[in-house]
Amino acid sequence: MKFYLLLITFIFSFSIHAQVDKYLLKFEVIDISENKWKLSSNNDELMILFFQNTNFDDSLAYSNFKTVKNNTSFADTVLVNPIINSTLVLLELDSDTEVSKLKQLVLNNITELKKAYQMHDLNKISHYLDDNDIIGIIDFDAKNYSYSPKFKLNGVHIGDYYEYNVCLKPI
Repeated sequence: MKFYLLLITFIFSFSIHAQVDKYLLKFEVIDISENKWKLSSNNDELMILFFQNTNFDDSLAYSNFKTVKNNTSFADTVLVNPIINSTLVLLELDSDTEVSKLKQLVLNNITELKKAYQMHDLNKISHYLDDNDIIGIIDFDAKNYSYSPKFKLNGVHIGDYYEYNVCLKPI
């Protein structure tokens, strides 16, 4: 009996990890966070991290670095297991921290960063990310993937308003 239970568990876990579908991760940049002040760069340097929530250490499905301006959009294809929830982290980079190091910091501290982001705790965020800013953290519920969930990320950072629209759409 134990053998059969173990075999069923193994087959189920293998099928969860083997099934992936293509999705389009689309961003619409309405207003960047670096355009209000005379010394602003007039572009946002973004780090995009998208991962499945089975095990944050080894489930990074997609990462990218983009420089964007107002009223632009971009999209990339991501592979998603359609029965596992996902998380998107969008950072605006302001420090000289290496991208690979920053990526690892986010993945290692995602639970604390989510809490700090939800509570607008800029001190705790800067403790982990230095001068880099969280534009948004989105948790995608797997049962809603087929509905092409859309999210608006907006807020004010150092007196400058920002707004992004994000969509995850099956291809």
